[in-house]
Amino acid sequence: MLILDLSACVFYCRKINSFFNQNEVQNSDVAVVFFGNVNRKSKLGLETVKRLDCAAKLLDSGRTKYIICVGGKGLEKKLGITGSQMMRDYLVAIGIPEEKVAADTSSYDSYSNWKEARRIIHAHNWETVTLVSSAFHLYRLSTVVKDENLSVSYSPYSVDCADSLMDLYTMREWIHHEWKAFAAQNFFPETLYRGLLSVIRR
Repeated sequence: MLILDLSACVFYCRKINSFFNQNEVQNSDVAVVFFGNVNRKSKLGLETVKRLDCAAKLLDSGRTKYIICVGGKGLEKKLGITGSQMMRDYLVAIGIPEEKVAADTSSYDSYSNWKEARRIIHAHNWETVTLVSSAFHLYRLSTVVKDENLSVSYSPYSVDCADSLMDLYTMREWIHHEWKAFAAQNFFPETLYRGLLSVIRR
């Protein structure tokens, strides 16, 4: 079973690599970076920091003009601040001009992340968008992100900005997480799926 599982993971990785090879990162008006996690000290986790550093690199290199941070609404009750606000604070702390960074305050899953990002994007009349997250997350997000008025490209940190490749165990864990999320997203009625997430993450 383990061999079959690993074989399926390798096949999935190749499929993801093929997707990103066909969808090169384009220059954009804005980059949307998605909240990942916090650590045991209630600070931004390594996963989130990698995403943020990738977005910062895009802005510093002129590949995008602004950054929107989304997600992490569920942290507000515990920490008094949302994940997206923590992300904005991190970017400002590493030297990104405050006026270049926006953050939503109400999203908690991929659907609401994109809904809030679109609201901010359309309010500024931006037309081109780069989404920033892990390759695994972005591949699933590509089934969620729909807006015929926007040109969307994807910038996974594991391809462009990671310092080292993910170890096999971590990769397998991430893939299993994405498979579960994809199954729930596609096989549960949307109202049930969104309702469960709102209870779990808010």
